[in-house]
Amino acid sequence: MDHCRGKVDAELVLDFVCTHIARLPGGADSLGALSGFQRHRPCTIVLDNASIHHAQPFKGRREELADIGVRLFYLPPRSPELNGIECV
Repeated sequence: MDHCRGKVDAELVLDFVCTHIARLPGGADSLGALSGFQRHRPCTIVLDNASIHHAQPFKGRREELADIGVRLFYLPPRSPELNGIECV
């Protein structure tokens, strides 16, 4: 995997999901434009409530991602016991 340097923002996270998980040709820019595209196997991405996970680039994309087989699941607020990284 390529290493990222610099700021990690919502656009970068969404593009990572689209490119590396959904395997969309064209990344996030092609989301919604590819009629009939479907992942070989559906998957669920678990997200905490970080502000970048709820930022503008993600708005309205949840349904588009679900249509291609990528479901976003948000952990409940104030539940660090459900997020393993919080224990580290």
